[in-house]
Amino acid sequence: MVLTLATTASLFALHRLEAGRPRGMAGLFWLGVSLSILAKGPPGPIVVFGALLVLALSGTWRGTVASAVKSGWWWLLALPIAWFVLAIRHGGPEYLEGTVLPEVVDRALGTGSRAEKAQPYGVLPLLFAVRFAPWSLVAILAGVQTWRGRRDPEERGGLHLVSAWTFAGLAIFSLSRGQREDYLLPLLPAASLLTSAFLGTRSEELLVKPWRLLLALAAGAGLVLAALSALELFPRGDISGPGRLGWSLSLLAASALVAAGAAAARHRGGGRAVLSSLLAAAAAGSLLMLAYFHTLSPEARSRRGRDLEVFAALVEAERREGDDLRYSGVVGNGIRFLLGLDLPPWSAEEIETRVRPLAGGRLLVIADSMAMKALLGAKPDRFRVIVDHRHGRDDERLYLLESRG
Repeated sequence: MVLTLATTASLFALHRLEAGRPRGMAGLFWLGVSLSILAKGPPGPIVVFGALLVLALSGTWRGTVASAVKSGWWWLLALPIAWFVLAIRHGGPEYLEGTVLPEVVDRALGTGSRAEKAQPYGVLPLLFAVRFAPWSLVAILAGVQTWRGRRDPEERGGLHLVSAWTFAGLAIFSLSRGQREDYLLPLLPAASLLTSAFLGTRSEELLVKPWRLLLALAAGAGLVLAALSALELFPRGDISGPGRLGWSLSLLAASALVAAGAAAARHRGGGRAVLSSLLAAAAAGSLLMLAYFHTLSPEARSRRGRDLEVFAALVEAERREGDDLRYSGVVGNGIRFLLGLDLPPWSAEEIETRVRPLAGGRLLVIADSMAMKALLGAKPDRFRVIVDHRHGRDDERLYLLESRG
């Protein structure tokens, strides 16, 4: 969400510059670019400068793009550069080689640690079209009309920005082998504006009546699912009592929002009917998405997150000043964040060459099941198990080992 806010601020500043209201906008543009880099790295500049590249092809926008890029506020890029220098200074070569390069280069090219997760080119546009249908299809149609000149010239010029914002970033991201779905987030504000602009010019009768019927059906379906969930009939499975209650209440609240949108669409006329009901449906969808990830998603049902928190607390209780804490095996970002220690994992061979810290502390190693077997298999007496804790419901374990030599 921080990335979305930062890129939106930059492109909003560009819109204000084009509208002839330049006060403070050049600074806001570069501030948004800098914050987007701090939030997520390369995806931020890809969204912003991808849109600028497309807009530079338009005679209407070429001068605005040049004024933003050539303004003296580019020095704000010193913020992410300074942060990166300090991070390298703190983490050393291990941070650069073990975190930065795998996250950027390996993810983009689908090599190294990301080779098994590499995706075919062009997956992200398909995800955009499918996950956000039918609105994504409306946005695509509106974008095609904008650039093919089938709209009023003045209106078309105003939509060039949101069209470039949506589809330039989408096209560039699709060239990566690591196309994460959350990269769609900074593109959604522009896609929403394209959708609303298209719907505002269509026949109200053609849209409003089917839309009202769809909202009524969705509200009814939500009430039925809430009742089934409360009765533990659907969904089945190992869902905790609080989780099931939260999901049922979320379904009720989402149904109420959708019903309110249907009522608004029925009693109001014009564009307000579509807009108010669309906002209600969007709010209901957002509520259900948050509830799903908190209650029904595989991550929530596995309880891996809660187990990680407990394990991290046990590790912190065991750590003493002077200890050298390291990772071995597949260690996710969750434990790194909870412990505030972002270092690359060591192999069993690397750990064999390590000795106790010079300060007289202990060498502690966090390992998953496979890494622990490798470490104890090489030298069974080298390590002592201090913490043995479950990690989810699939018999996965996390261990804290202490080196004896």
